[in-house]
Amino acid sequence: ADFNDKSRGAPNARPLAFVVCDDTVRPDRGARYLAEVLRVPAIVTPIRPSVVTATASFAPVLLSPAHASHPSQPAMGTEPRIPSLVPPASTQARALAAIARGVIVPAFAKKGKSSPSATVVASGDPYGIELSTAVATALGSAPPVFTSLGAPITLGDPAEADFSAQLGEAAATLAANPPDVVVLLGGAELVPLVQKLENVATVHPVYLASDGLATPALVSTSFVSAPPFGRFVGVVPGPSTSPELSDMAFRLGGAKGEPNADGVAASYDAVYALGYALSLHPKAPTAALLADDLLRVTSGTTTEATGPKAVAAALSILRTGGSINLDGASGDLALDAVTRDADDDFAMWCVAQGALVRSLTMYDHEKDKLLDGPGCSLALP
Repeated sequence: ADFNDKSRGAPNARPLAFVVCDDTVRPDRGARYLAEVLRVPAIVTPIRPSVVTATASFAPVLLSPAHASHPSQPAMGTEPRIPSLVPPASTQARALAAIARGVIVPAFAKKGKSSPSATVVASGDPYGIELSTAVATALGSAPPVFTSLGAPITLGDPAEADFSAQLGEAAATLAANPPDVVVLLGGAELVPLVQKLENVATVHPVYLASDGLATPALVSTSFVSAPPFGRFVGVVPGPSTSPELSDMAFRLGGAKGEPNADGVAASYDAVYALGYALSLHPKAPTAALLADDLLRVTSGTTTEATGPKAVAAALSILRTGGSINLDGASGDLALDAVTRDADDDFAMWCVAQGALVRSLTMYDHEKDKLLDGPGCSLALP
């Protein structure tokens, strides 16, 4: 609504529509309808990356901020690689390893345990599988983060009918031989696993979670015993704080806690980037043109922020042949010209006072270093 209002009357500006689709039966149905029937030039969708892979050949450009890190998307036929405004799985894996090495292991050492054990649990969709592989590499790099890293537990795709039963089996496996740390790689579909494990386990682990677990579903889940939130930390992309993030949270009604939960900030940024890219053409562009235009509006020379205040200035720059460097609420949106990925730092998140909270502990992806800061602490059992 903000973009439509501020861009109204500008040459080539297209209205952006919000569509709600029932995807309970077939998750790809909405994307196929928009692409094949309505013939929209591009879609920003919160559907899972596995569905994006299945439907990408039906849409000129399909951006999915469902999770921050994304599976590698190859070229679809003659179309270019799908652009991503969020960091690749390899960067998030290094961030998770940095949190484990710099926060979790020292916390156990203070309790007299110098070698905590760990087990990785991953959803079996492309997001979880690729992140699991990257995490195994990051955790195993010399010196290894955990001296005892159990065999990973890879679940099926969350869309499978027996996924709930798989969660129960995974919880039983973990409870039978409890590790000190459970690394969770997936989205909200893994929250029931935490609930099941907490309700049956006699030894309660520390949880290290990927960005997909930064979801309100975690905070609202009920547990038989005390919630494990003091033992829960994870990573989310982007800075700990920025004017763009604060402005987005304000425009969304003063969102409390972690404003990037469920990819909200990434979705917000994707809408603005796509709106600017579409404004460069009087007619619907091809996928190749639109993919190149996303580079022009995210990796240019003049810095502009996402949000309604900069729309007029940004459109003016683009209309006169210029380019913009779009600063997003979710972080740095600059796309690499070859990989078409954006890369960024990650902040550590936790749950405090009933809300998701982004701390000032940051993983610097350029220096491959953890920058310590206040905001989250571990309450070890």
